[in-house]
Amino acid sequence: MSECSLHRLICCSLQYRQNRDLRQELFATAHTVLVEASEHDCRWGIGSTKDNRMSWRSRTWRGYNWLGNILTETRDTLMKEVCPSFC
Repeated sequence: MSECSLHRLICCSLQYRQNRDLRQELFATAHTVLVEASEHDCRWGIGSTKDNRMSWRSRTWRGYNWLGNILTETRDTLMKEVCPSFC
């Protein structure tokens, strides 16, 4: 993970630690991969919309989904802290 990505992960984690309502919304997505479905953003998003068939399989994404990956990792880390039995 790059230094820049690590910084964003830490900032995201702090945001969700401080705001209980946001944290609960994030926890509601447990056991899913979060995706930024933006057809115009191939760096932070997947490079296609949620309605595009290419969006349903990660191997067909045109983008890197950095935002989705950071949110997914933040969620999983926080859930493990709150509930150690989370898998």
